[in-house]
Amino acid sequence: MRYLAVIMVSAALVLSAMFAGCTGSKVSENAVPEDSGENETGAFNLSDFDLSKYNATLPSGENIFNDITLYSNLYGVRVVGTPQHDLYAQDMLGRFASYGLDARYQEFSGFGATANKNVLGFKWGANRSDWVVFGAHYDTFATAFGAYDNLGGCAAVMEMARVLSKYNFTKTLVFALWDCEEWGLYGSAYFAKTYKANVSFANFNYDCYGLNYPISNPGTGEPLMHNVGISSKGSKNSSAGISFNSILMYVADEMMKIPKDLQSFHNPASNSDHASFGKSPVAYFYSDPASYEILCYPNVPLDTYATFVAAAGGPDPMKQGLEFPVLYSYYCAILWSECGFSAPGSAEQEEADEK
Repeated sequence: MRYLAVIMVSAALVLSAMFAGCTGSKVSENAVPEDSGENETGAFNLSDFDLSKYNATLPSGENIFNDITLYSNLYGVRVVGTPQHDLYAQDMLGRFASYGLDARYQEFSGFGATANKNVLGFKWGANRSDWVVFGAHYDTFATAFGAYDNLGGCAAVMEMARVLSKYNFTKTLVFALWDCEEWGLYGSAYFAKTYKANVSFANFNYDCYGLNYPISNPGTGEPLMHNVGISSKGSKNSSAGISFNSILMYVADEMMKIPKDLQSFHNPASNSDHASFGKSPVAYFYSDPASYEILCYPNVPLDTYATFVAAAGGPDPMKQGLEFPVLYSYYCAILWSECGFSAPGSAEQEEADEK
């Protein structure tokens, strides 16, 4: 059956490459951005910050897995404008509210005859003009069930909302489920355009993730990479504080203890919602291209709950693959909110950078 799946997917690759949403080829170039790991001059070292109080409630791979299981069965295909799409958005809005977040729809006209809507949950911080945005798109393409692309990403955002909503932070945290990604990144682009004149961003984007470190490819037995797309843009605009990329490297090395040969930080492709944030710092989580992603390839009918689980090697490895990037980004986000500089960002900063 696996060989049949490969034949089916080969024909589908040509068609799926035409669309703007998540595809199997994620990396524009497998090279570390120039300023990755660079430490800006800061008032203190990252190791001086006490993270212990945030260990009371940590992200759970079990919760993320159960979320994917539930909503794969409940709603399935979530094409823009369908009842399943709208019911899922309604459920997620209710969950954001249940976490004590300022929950709201952001409606826009971007695709189709019906109103499109991002689902947002705000955790307002002391700084209301510097936002840490956790995002994933919730729409699916055509006949794809979208367990992998991108119900997993949505479950990651919801788990981050659950655990981070319990604390107060300096920067404002925004949890976002984007609409219309598959048709041109409409939802995230509308959000960024709406707020960029007055707000600076850092973006954690989850799209087609989970087949990554610390699990292995079930077919070859080879360990998979901690695979993160990051941009050097937007991280050199302050002479004080600690850069976004430095935090990403610090957490990988010192907190998560990821072996150097299994770290893959590189410039991301522009085919997912992180691209809407321009020169803002981004961390884009997606699966290692050396994984068994071909079993649950994005944007084709093979993208089902069963194929996602099979591609991970079973439920237990899948839970590990889902949990690790979220736990990693949990620590990165806390450090960025409390230790990172307040990037001027926005339209004005981008214009200054061009000069």
